[in-house]
Amino acid sequence: MDCSLEGQLAAVDQFRNVLRQQLGRDNADSRLALVRDLILKLPHRYFAAATREEIQAAGRRMIADGRSSQDMRVLQETLVGMLDFAVRAGALARNPLRSPNGAEGERPTVPRAALVVGVEPDYLAAIASLLAPLELEVVSTASTMPALDRVRWFPFAFVLSRFQSSSDQTAEFLAALRGWDSLCGECSVILLAPDSALEHARRHVGHGATRAISLERLERELPPAIAELGAVRDRSRVRLTVRATLADGRRTELWQSEDLSVSGMLVRTRSALAPGAELDLSLQLPNEPRPVVVRAEVARHTQVGSERAAGLGLRFLSFRDDGQRRLELFLSK
Repeated sequence: MDCSLEGQLAAVDQFRNVLRQQLGRDNADSRLALVRDLILKLPHRYFAAATREEIQAAGRRMIADGRSSQDMRVLQETLVGMLDFAVRAGALARNPLRSPNGAEGERPTVPRAALVVGVEPDYLAAIASLLAPLELEVVSTASTMPALDRVRWFPFAFVLSRFQSSSDQTAEFLAALRGWDSLCGECSVILLAPDSALEHARRHVGHGATRAISLERLERELPPAIAELGAVRDRSRVRLTVRATLADGRRTELWQSEDLSVSGMLVRTRSALAPGAELDLSLQLPNEPRPVVVRAEVARHTQVGSERAAGLGLRFLSFRDDGQRRLELFLSK
């Protein structure tokens, strides 16, 4: 049995080919589009981990959005067939639509995975080696077209794409990657470019891409980029008023948090503080008499177009008194 992500995506390809042979390309693709619409409405957007209750709830949302009874009958037939096919192929342990209540078994979690696009074999091997300690499963495609198919079926945490010689081609790929039918609209996208094209690649940061790094310096630049971007993904979306006292102690500003973890936060602000600048933050947690006071530094500026707000990414350096414990308790709720 191959229940890996690669095995599941291969089963999708095989089922699509069988369906096209049976029904014709247009009819088969129309049916699969209904399945993708349902997956978009799952809370985790990962069909292999879906329960019958989640599938039924997603179906009700489709009906509320105006899908006809005929559409839903076709969807049910196609989805049952697809899940049965994946079970027979060994890519899924069970079909949740055929499992009796209380017999779901151990529920799979959404694997953390990176999609690597258009990278030469030597670089691909190096990337896989660098990501292995970070427990990231790697899926690769030779070009952008199969990559765009993959992101319609799985919510990758990261997409690492070889920067193309044509800036227009890169822009088109990024626009499609962030499209409405992609499960990777909010994932981190890293462009990989040789030093000679790195400045051109960086022009796409904030316009669909999250970072651009050098192929020649993969070993030095890729692991910290993945670690930092992964920490941002793991933050909770929390809106708090943040009082920031700048390093000189003479100026105080009020900001709004967009997300928050015990190691850092993203704030909405127009302040253009340089990376490395230190400041003191006062976070007023709900129903707390005392604020959490923390020393922080500016880690980066946010990327317009690929993040929710224009502002700053902050890294926490040290907490005053019991601030860290109270913040951890707040986030655990």
